[in-house]
Amino acid sequence: MDLLNNPDLVENDPVISFKTAIWLWMTPRAGRPSSHDVMIGKWVPSEIDIEAGRLPGFGTTINVITPTQCGRPYPDWWSETAIGYYKRYCDIYRIDYGDNIDCYNQRSYRLDPNLASI
Repeated sequence: MDLLNNPDLVENDPVISFKTAIWLWMTPRAGRPSSHDVMIGKWVPSEIDIEAGRLPGFGTTINVITPTQCGRPYPDWWSETAIGYYKRYCDIYRIDYGDNIDCYNQRSYRLDPNLASI
């Protein structure tokens, strides 16, 4: 299926929309782990990740999905909204938020010079 030439399929076809959401959650790309691997504890940060402040937790999933939201000196609406939803569902299921739930002090994957060749 050619989504590059017909991106409206993602918006208009619920099956394709669901498949793309699962792909985004499950697929590592461009030097980034998958969000799924981060959240289930399968991802182990490299020394580069540790130096960049990217540690296990919800904040790294934000960095994986939208790296431009990370490493800013101030919160933005997208990250704050995502963190709010995350906390809401953790509260509903009575589970701990865990550590590192934001990415404000993480170097963005997109801006990381160590990943420039990837």
